[in-house]
Amino acid sequence: MHRVNFIGPIPPGHSFTYRFRATTYGTTWYHSHFSLQYSDGLVGPLVIHGPTSADWDVDLGTVLLQDWYHTSIFELWFTERQNPPVPADNALINGKNKIGSTGEYSRFKFKKGNKYRMRIINTSTDHHFKFSIDGHVMTVQAADFVPVVPYNQTVLSIALGISSTDIPDFSATI
Repeated sequence: MHRVNFIGPIPPGHSFTYRFRATTYGTTWYHSHFSLQYSDGLVGPLVIHGPTSADWDVDLGTVLLQDWYHTSIFELWFTERQNPPVPADNALINGKNKIGSTGEYSRFKFKKGNKYRMRIINTSTDHHFKFSIDGHVMTVQAADFVPVVPYNQTVLSIALGISSTDIPDFSATI
């Protein structure tokens, strides 16, 4: 499904429906390939539901990780033609974070004894993320539509464009 032929810009007030037959299931994301829109946030999760043998109690849905620039990405693009990559001003979790006293954190509620499925996706422009939940182990069950033999991690390394379905275990004290 990736690398869809050019659809072109969708005019304001209009829509476009892309129909396809899903031959695999899992978590991925969509993003614009028109101009630099994806770096300014034109991204979203895409989940195709299917069978799972994983043991979890609550599905928290998708968790999008993204680098964020306070300067227009169009301006940065010209800067990066002459200099090394510009570091992001912030990182967002589901579109939220604080910088100074502005903004808000993305919050999740966990209950001791439960296992939560999180579909973590790195939608950043230039950054690799390390994702962890203090004091908890996560069981990785899939990566980019591919079920994997479950394994445990305390820190997930998630490269650009990669999605990972994980189950943090909150059996320990929260």
